[in-house]
Amino acid sequence: MGNSESTPQEEESCAANQPYNPKLVGTVKKDYKRHLILCSGQMDWTGKPEKESGTFINSLTKELKSRNLPDGEPGTLFTLCSEPNRSDKGVDIIVYPEGVYSNEEVLSEKGVRYFQVTEADLPSFVDHILKDEAPPNIHKEKVTWEHVVLVCTHGTRDKRCGRIGPQVVDQLTGMLSERNISSDKVAILGSSHLGGHKYAAVVVVYPEGDWYGQMTAKNASDLMDAYLQCKSLYPPGFRGKMGESIQQSKERVK
Repeated sequence: MGNSESTPQEEESCAANQPYNPKLVGTVKKDYKRHLILCSGQMDWTGKPEKESGTFINSLTKELKSRNLPDGEPGTLFTLCSEPNRSDKGVDIIVYPEGVYSNEEVLSEKGVRYFQVTEADLPSFVDHILKDEAPPNIHKEKVTWEHVVLVCTHGTRDKRCGRIGPQVVDQLTGMLSERNISSDKVAILGSSHLGGHKYAAVVVVYPEGDWYGQMTAKNASDLMDAYLQCKSLYPPGFRGKMGESIQQSKERVK
């Protein structure tokens, strides 16, 4: 990624040192502990693709809902993204966090990509994922990106996301190109509905699981600088974090 060490001047002016926005902190309403990101190669989708009968994501939705999880148990978030599948057979699924399995195998602390998952695989796939185990007989690889940045571009679901999201994607992609940061190091991906239209553009950064709102082409570079230079989150746009309660997020602003 080139020289990722920050200078004293950069640290002094780093956006990570800016204050939190109390109106944004605690606005992530989704209580989830894992995120399944389905590769589709698209930047926009129908309004609610998970409800479209006959689609892979609809089958996944039904499979997840068929599991009777205990009340209060953090759920599983699933969305579509613009990353293409690497094969025309099945669907590639990126999972965060995906690290230590119950069989004590450590595959990756940064996430795992499962290849060519078919509808026939879904019962076994979901069973193992919910147990934090690696599904057998499905090819998998470590996610090698240092950061995956999901930007909601789901314009069919909400016009604000469709207008602002692609601008943020373009700004971040251009920024990485200008700095000679390879797309093999940082992935900037359009995402289907993440949650919180009124906070568009909505952004989630993995493997950290940090959620952001009110991102624009003007402040998107500050967000990436916080991670690439300061190795920290970006307080002005911070909404919350995967696995963190609303109250825990609000504690950050005290």
